[in-house]
Amino acid sequence: GSYPLQDFKTLENVQVPVTKFLQWSEQCDDGLLYFLTPRGSPIKNQSGPVILNSRGELIWTRHFDNVGSEPYNFGVQSYQGEDHLTFWVGEDMVHGHGTGYNYILNSAYEVVDTIGTMDNSMPDLHEFSITDNATALVSVYDGVRRVQDSVYFWDCSIREIDLQTRQLRWEWRASDHVDAEETYQPIRTQGTPNKPFDWFHINSAQKDELGNYLFSSRYLHSVLYVDGRTKETIWRLGGKKNSFMDLSGGNATNFAYQHDARLHPTDTFPKLYRPPPERPGFTTKLLTFEVDKTQFFPMSDLDIEKVLANNGSDPNFTVRVVMSYENPTRIHSISQGNVQLIPQGRGEDPKVLVGYGHTAAWTEFAANGTVLCDVRFAANGYQDKHVLSYMSYRVHKLPWTGKPKWKPTVVVDADTLYVSWMGATDVGGWAVEFSSSGETAWWETLRVRKTRFEESIAIPDGVGIGRYIRVVALDEHGARMANGISNAVDR
Repeated sequence: GSYPLQDFKTLENVQVPVTKFLQWSEQCDDGLLYFLTPRGSPIKNQSGPVILNSRGELIWTRHFDNVGSEPYNFGVQSYQGEDHLTFWVGEDMVHGHGTGYNYILNSAYEVVDTIGTMDNSMPDLHEFSITDNATALVSVYDGVRRVQDSVYFWDCSIREIDLQTRQLRWEWRASDHVDAEETYQPIRTQGTPNKPFDWFHINSAQKDELGNYLFSSRYLHSVLYVDGRTKETIWRLGGKKNSFMDLSGGNATNFAYQHDARLHPTDTFPKLYRPPPERPGFTTKLLTFEVDKTQFFPMSDLDIEKVLANNGSDPNFTVRVVMSYENPTRIHSISQGNVQLIPQGRGEDPKVLVGYGHTAAWTEFAANGTVLCDVRFAANGYQDKHVLSYMSYRVHKLPWTGKPKWKPTVVVDADTLYVSWMGATDVGGWAVEFSSSGETAWWETLRVRKTRFEESIAIPDGVGIGRYIRVVALDEHGARMANGISNAVDR
């Protein structure tokens, strides 16, 4: 089918996509894990965040019952000095944004915090970013405002909140600082109280080391850099009020519907990129973002001419394309998506992971653009109507150690034993043990290497009076793991 799901003996009602690697390189087998949030009409109200290993095998998933129950924005962030899982779950059918909760889980997959109602507003799905100062950036679509000509529109903002006290530290609201005339989005049938006009559509936010903020506006076709003290815009890249002289013939500023804008230090690509000499009072940064190249919402020639005509003329504000990454089969997204840089060690350029959002795919590139791994988790080709309803908001690849407190699960079917341990990342193998009573006097019969999420093991002959069977999880060195002994099964 167009969206095949994995099937397990040891699990029920788990919605995990089958992955297909159209291209594979050993460089993708780097010990990191993939984080995605498959969702869409095939698994409506059944989906959840998913962790896969480098071969697409399941590590962990869970469905969270909530209003809408749709997952977004899954990854790993530092919280209270330790790595935690973070993601959003809620209702996403609110004209391109959502209302829901941001979750924080520890390494045992226990919910340690949720961020919900804030001054009568609910977190939006687009951004939840924990800072080094124990605060979090949260995107919010918080109500409808009426403007001239009786047009109603969604107003969106970024709030920085104290995670401990929930107090508001900082807020930037689009309508306070940006003219709605800058939008490229046609109003069409929007603008009514029941269907407000989404003119700005913030889809990513980042706080930098200077205390300033980077915002991406889908419908302004622009990335904004905002002063953290005055909240005034320092510069815009792209859009009708672009600040930069484009040194790449327009290719650096004529983008549209971009997503996941992030600033990076100039030494991020030590081999690929040589920054200009430092000058007092000047700052150079690398910027990455994913661009939706879509046949459904194209920029007109007039729009492109406007972008180029409004390029900055100040030589101190310049921008150029250093590198671009494009899927070898020419797929792309019509919305959502992300770009992640995966560090490869001191002095080495990072790998680049591109998630295609509304298209069920991701690609890992070498820094020079060579495709390493190209992956699908639904039918190939964004034109397929089924693919358009099966997607993941972003896809990340990150280090993670999961230490669940629950036991491995064992099922015996005829002469085969099936075992899995949801969420455990450090299992190297399994020891199969038998007992005549199921309580004491267990003896080990064999050991097998762990090769997949759910291991199938043939029950050996000649186990005598071993009526009961259990499995013990072993680490890479063959040692027994904490919580790693399954319940006994009467075979």
